[in-house]
Amino acid sequence: MKKVKILTIVIIVSCVFTSGCKKEENSLTKSPVTILAVLLGNHANSKKFNVQIGNKINQVYMSFGNVCIICVDGKPEAMRNKENESMMAGCYSKEFLDNSRADYKYQEVWKREYLSPQISNLNKYIEECSPNNPEVDTLEALHSAVEALNEMESIIKDENDGNIVINKEIIVYDTGLCTTGSFNFLETENLELLTNDKKLDRDEIGQSKMNKLIDNLQESAELPELSDIMVTWYGLGEVAHPQPELSKLDVENLRYMWSEILNRANAVPSSVSNAKSDYFIQITGYEAVESEYLVTPVIWWEGVGNTENEEEVKIIEEEIGFVPNSTDYISIERAYQVLRPYAQNLLKYPEMKILLLGTTASYNGGSVELSTQRAEHVKNTLVELGVSEENIVAIGVGYHQDFCENDSPNGEFVEEIGKNNRSVSIFPLDSEKAQKALNGS
Repeated sequence: MKKVKILTIVIIVSCVFTSGCKKEENSLTKSPVTILAVLLGNHANSKKFNVQIGNKINQVYMSFGNVCIICVDGKPEAMRNKENESMMAGCYSKEFLDNSRADYKYQEVWKREYLSPQISNLNKYIEECSPNNPEVDTLEALHSAVEALNEMESIIKDENDGNIVINKEIIVYDTGLCTTGSFNFLETENLELLTNDKKLDRDEIGQSKMNKLIDNLQESAELPELSDIMVTWYGLGEVAHPQPELSKLDVENLRYMWSEILNRANAVPSSVSNAKSDYFIQITGYEAVESEYLVTPVIWWEGVGNTENEEEVKIIEEEIGFVPNSTDYISIERAYQVLRPYAQNLLKYPEMKILLLGTTASYNGGSVELSTQRAEHVKNTLVELGVSEENIVAIGVGYHQDFCENDSPNGEFVEEIGKNNRSVSIFPLDSEKAQKALNGS
């Protein structure tokens, strides 16, 4: 499997003891144990993050607690230890922890023999964490985190006859833009809340709808029980291609929706000083994650149902997965994933008619025939997904200056521009651009 590296988590081991790094004895009092579940949203449509959690990892392992890693995909679950499948990756056996406690009094030895290997091993698992399922189900990942924390808590209490204080934490690195499961944004009701035209925290109607949504989650036992668990969330809304960017208002509403879910689940607010809405840390991602899985993009398409907005939705060759210079899909499954949100959106407006406009790059003069056949292929796929054939007109114009970018700005063809012209665009049929294309054809 192609490895996915969504996070670069740099864990720095430093001398954190007041006595320095000398080989001298330190007393070990019975202090609270911290256990941690790290949720890694390493899937397509997300950005990579450079987040340092070295201090937190030090705190966990110095308390003789354990860490587990959960990959946020369509079926999230805790990674398992390669050498011992009965243990979660990042966790350590009772024998190891007992030996660690015994040698803790010798700080230099303890750091070399225990702390450094633990952190190194955790980093290895983080780098290897990759999705085994397309789509994203962050809510289910939180359920998995609760199960993992409860498992770790039970083991620690058994080893200490229950006479110990345990602090439970969840750190999330994820966009929060779910595409499957009981709470996802391919569902019309959730999408409408996300794309509300004003901030949900100031909209009584939106708040009422959100409360009803959470009530339904609670009644169906889909709401995780996060009592006494601190949650810190990084990267909310930090999406990447093929997912369209979220506006600032979209991110605010996404934050509000997840805040309400976490509040109702009784999560403990993050102790990080710059957390927004109690849980979220604002960071900036960079680059898109490479993945063999294509996650269905969440589309809020104003071109459908809103003829005042006549801007087209453009689906480029790479995104839909056309074989170069062909009408064939590289993967039918991938094409369905890309086109399904458009079909779902169109189905909300059964009277809406659209134009599918195929275009090509200018290289070798372009091809009206290829662009037409690709538009027809997309039409057939949308029809298979439930859209009425009578509501779709498909044409191709090859390379046309009214509908394509100038991909030879200095007289020479530029592939980086040209590849954006190899596309199928979607217009409301009665829009000015659609009528112009039809009259021109």
